[in-house]
Amino acid sequence: MRLLHRTCHVMSVTMALCGALFSWNKANANCQQVWHPVDSGIDNTVRSLVVYNGDLIVAGLFTTADGQPVNRIARWDGSHWHAMGGGMSGPVYSLAVHNGDLIAGGGFANAGGQAVSFIARWDGSQWHGIGGGMSDTVRSLVVHNGELIAGGDFTTAGGQTVNRVARWDGSQWNALRNGVNGSVLSLAVYNGDLIVGGSFSVALNPHITVNRIARWNGSQWQSLGGGLNSVVFSLTVYNGDLIAGGFFSSGSGLPASSNRIARWDGSQWHALGSGMNSAVQSLTEFNGELIAGGIFTTAGGQPVGHVARWDGSHWHAMDSGVNASVFSFAEWGSDLIVGGSFNIVGGQPANRIARWDACVTPPCALADLNCDGLVDVLDLLILLGAWGNCPKSGDCPADLNHSGTVDVQDLLILLANWG
Repeated sequence: MRLLHRTCHVMSVTMALCGALFSWNKANANCQQVWHPVDSGIDNTVRSLVVYNGDLIVAGLFTTADGQPVNRIARWDGSHWHAMGGGMSGPVYSLAVHNGDLIAGGGFANAGGQAVSFIARWDGSQWHGIGGGMSDTVRSLVVHNGELIAGGDFTTAGGQTVNRVARWDGSQWNALRNGVNGSVLSLAVYNGDLIVGGSFSVALNPHITVNRIARWNGSQWQSLGGGLNSVVFSLTVYNGDLIAGGFFSSGSGLPASSNRIARWDGSQWHALGSGMNSAVQSLTEFNGELIAGGIFTTAGGQPVGHVARWDGSHWHAMDSGVNASVFSFAEWGSDLIVGGSFNIVGGQPANRIARWDACVTPPCALADLNCDGLVDVLDLLILLGAWGNCPKSGDCPADLNHSGTVDVQDLLILLANWG
């Protein structure tokens, strides 16, 4: 018993030291970030990602995940895919979490066999309609001041005229001064105001020229520096500024080199390097950097493979990127999840969904889990301490073969590298 107690004590101390080492490695600029597939992936394009009740929710145009039917929306628990109430009858373009429920918007008429008209609410076990739904496709969702905001191609919501953007107050849909005159493709909250991006040129009632991007201050629409000269697909907030991505380019109030991406500081637009060579479809902030994804293959004049990171002054590739468009991001655990139409990430197969790790891989030899220059009994204790216990995010250094769990295969890899 005394020997067992001492062994457990050694393991506890070793695990604590290892945790400190891994924390140091996360912050170490020399550590290596790499791409990983998420299981065997999805059979068609991923358009939206969100974290709900600790699981990753994936939505888009697909009908199967890892070969099982899911119908355009699925839940990944870190080990297995799960269908969600029979899924949707058409594509899902946007996801959000509101008042503890998952909200899905898209081009579907039915969810879980229920008529829902382009927007639906998942309560954890089944799908429900929301206030009679919309007259056409929902393309973006966000929560603003506790209310659900939907944008898209629709002109009515709950039977009343709203023109492409509407707010749900918990009991009914409401117009935002009669909306805008073209599709709303992206929504964000910036400095307390709702920001709307898309293909529109005018905010209605009264008519105000806004050119593809507008601000709703709670009572009226306002332009942002004359707007942008082509479609806005994505919006996010980074370092206190609003970032817009799309098809637009320099000119019409934008500084030179504002190609497909620009920064609004509250009073004027700024370029981010020389921008991209094609459309930016998705934006997010991750580990203090701005991440952009889309159709583009260069950023700042450098090859990047449809996804790139901005460190505040320069664009950088993320390994070799992916081989086709990126449409969505989500931060899950300590990793960045990426969804799109690709089937290769970082040179390896990954069907439409992948994760970019958060720099947890130690910059040392394979299986040297404590980075002491040796693969020995201390590393074995670390591996055994993590046996079968990988977190859902995949942040698991002892998972040497990246299978999603620590098992006998990882033990064999460690033994093969002993010493």
